[in-house]
Amino acid sequence: MQTTPEAPRKDYSAEESRLKGVLAGAYNSLGLIYFEQGKFAEAADAFARAAEFAPELSDIHYNLGLSRLRLGENEQAIESLRKAVQLDAKNTKAREALGQALFQLDRFVEALPHLEAAREADRDNVNLSYTLATTYARIGRPEQAAAVVKEMLKRDENSGELHLALARIYRESQRLNLAVEEVQQALELSPRLPLAHYELGLDYVRLDRMKDACEEFEREIAGNPSSFQAHYALAQCDMNYRQSYDQAARNFEKVIALRPGHVDSFMGLAKAEFRLGQFEHAEQTLRRVIELDPRRGEAHYLLAQVYQKSGRDADAAREFSLASQLKAEKRQREYRELREKMSEEPYIAR
Repeated sequence: MQTTPEAPRKDYSAEESRLKGVLAGAYNSLGLIYFEQGKFAEAADAFARAAEFAPELSDIHYNLGLSRLRLGENEQAIESLRKAVQLDAKNTKAREALGQALFQLDRFVEALPHLEAAREADRDNVNLSYTLATTYARIGRPEQAAAVVKEMLKRDENSGELHLALARIYRESQRLNLAVEEVQQALELSPRLPLAHYELGLDYVRLDRMKDACEEFEREIAGNPSSFQAHYALAQCDMNYRQSYDQAARNFEKVIALRPGHVDSFMGLAKAEFRLGQFEHAEQTLRRVIELDPRRGEAHYLLAQVYQKSGRDADAAREFSLASQLKAEKRQREYRELREKMSEEPYIAR
């Protein structure tokens, strides 16, 4: 029996490829719109769909990585950014973003080659240069760190911001006197430079110049009243150096007003209230500390002392016991972390 020959099948591969390109472009454009609107979850979904249709395009993986960074999905973001760099080693934006993401996770050795490559392509990028310099400092290469900042200073020697950046590099390598000189020079050039007085105060604390430190924190607040860091540092000065507990309490309260979840300030406020004999207030504040950080042993210990002062012996005994338990657990946790770190990062002479 004779059969009719089948008609030759049409080759749709070219059309399929074209349509995939159209879909990838459409989803990528949609993702960019969502990103501009601050809808990062929707943007990530759109970029992920774009990557399905055009997995070979580096920029799509870069866009997906940025969206995931904004969502706090750091590991997934790093995976996407690595893919972008693998597809195009000359994608400077992706290399910088990958380096910055690794830097934020304290993975300095991994970040270094990407930051170096990105800076080679964009030596005028101050933020990138500062991150690279800080990375050098964190991995024990202070001379290279200082060299990066000094190169920037050659281009703009009157930049207070760059002198402050160099001070931070010196501080990282424990060269505090040089750090102080650079901050002072930064302030001569830019007297109202944000955080400069605060950072100078921190240097004075490390140099045991407490009176000077407290005065610098006050100067920072005078020029930058919203600096919660300076209010917190000044509260610590009032608490531990000046022993002015009422003033310390006021400064801790200012930090809390600026940063409502700042648990260390609630803890400091509770200590000040305890010193002032304000046991009811201290109890309320400590309950807030424990709400924010249930495993903070010192909060339970101080609460036990508050109960003692109030004649609540059974409650005090319970909190003392819990504080002791949490302290033991913390020691065990720190020991495990130290052992893990030593096994992962053997001591190497650099």
